[in-house]
Amino acid sequence: MKPIDGKFPDYRRVIPEAPQKVLTIQRETLRAGLGRVTAISSDRHRPVALHLTPEKVMLAVRSPEYGASETKLNGTTQYTGAALEIGFQGRYLSDALASFGDDLEIRFGDSAAPVTIRTAGDDSALEIVMPMRI
Repeated sequence: MKPIDGKFPDYRRVIPEAPQKVLTIQRETLRAGLGRVTAISSDRHRPVALHLTPEKVMLAVRSPEYGASETKLNGTTQYTGAALEIGFQGRYLSDALASFGDDLEIRFGDSAAPVTIRTAGDDSALEIVMPMRI
């Protein structure tokens, strides 16, 4: 073992300060939706598009080999904010969900800003997921 030379980067700089868009969703609803749309792609790094409006929450994947897959997330979902389309590496998003309780609160800035995920009503744990261009 060897001590790290230098200073650890300031992680607080990547946490969005005042996100305007918030999605409250059950973890299992989002995890199951991710499983459905990513099943068509053999490329584990293909982006998953999340389409958010106050009326609906959709996930979509496009694959040159197999076509496209999309699903509307049913269940308890509530989105407040302007319509947003944002992409994520599906595996990173799925891995982040494993750390939380049942009701999630996901906060967004714009389609290029980091996203924060936490258990709704609990500020003790926070995950940051970086979006990818779709």
